[in-house]
Amino acid sequence: MEAINKDKNDLDDIIKEVPIAEPEESVNDLFSKIADINTPLPVLDDKQKLKGVIVKTNVVANLAAEKV
Repeated sequence: MEAINKDKNDLDDIIKEVPIAEPEESVNDLFSKIADINTPLPVLDDKQKLKGVIVKTNVVANLAAEKV
C-alpha cells in the first residue's frame, strides 16, 4: 500500500526497495536488514531464485537466544 500511496505503478520500482538476504548471511547481518521493514525478508540464491523468507520475530528470537 505504501508504494501505491507514493505513486509507484511499476512493479520493478517496488521490488527494488525490498532488501534481500542471501542463504549464508549471519543472524546479526540479517537484523540490520530486517529492523526497519514491515514485511518478511526474501532469501534469494545466486540465481535470484526465492529460497525462503525470514520473519523479523525469528531474527529477534535468535538474537535473544544467543545473548542467554
